[in-house]
Amino acid sequence: MIFHLDGLSKGRRSAPTTPQFFSPTDENIKRLVDPLKPSGLFTNDRCPQYLRGIQYEEDLLNAIVAMTAPELFHCGAQATKELRKVAMHPSTNLWRSVYSGMTIIANRRTPTHRDTGGALQHFDLLLSAGDHRNAELHVPDITIKLEYNPGTAVLIMGRALAHSVPLTWRGSRICLAHYIKKEVHGRLGISRPGFVHLRDFDALKHPGYLERVDGILSKAKRRN
Repeated sequence: MIFHLDGLSKGRRSAPTTPQFFSPTDENIKRLVDPLKPSGLFTNDRCPQYLRGIQYEEDLLNAIVAMTAPELFHCGAQATKELRKVAMHPSTNLWRSVYSGMTIIANRRTPTHRDTGGALQHFDLLLSAGDHRNAELHVPDITIKLEYNPGTAVLIMGRALAHSVPLTWRGSRICLAHYIKKEVHGRLGISRPGFVHLRDFDALKHPGYLERVDGILSKAKRRN
């Protein structure tokens, strides 16, 4: 699923930086009994300023998830609520995303990979920003290449589908990669969402559309 958000094309040219893992929880837990604790960057003194600065974008991304993967949205929102109860760090109350982790990638190619930390049902949410042009997101398992210019948001089943961003762009590129680690949701007692189904969108469709679809299906059944 691909969306385009206006207003995310501003940015300065900068050198490649190491991807920065950023989360209210240290997502390296391996067992359900392991304690939750904030990641290193989350305890940085500049963390509150950063979280306040991206609140609008995070609310907009949450709305996209709510429309396209409603069960995932509700599971993620419940996880965020539970993390605030734990109150591991004051910045936890500023975390707006329904995702439990974010990696900030600046001016680096992303080699072909799958995100093995999540469940098959989990969509990763990738947001491209900066002033770059001609970036591409490759999904070789289904042999497609997507335009990945500033303002593009992509929902992808990162555990199931290999994906990459080769060095095709010009300018400065930042990616905010949002994801869920199944161990964190398990530690919080959050059940996994179901797979997205077309019926999840019935409530968003105009009644006339559903009537036309039912009519087409009924005619097809009679012909068969």
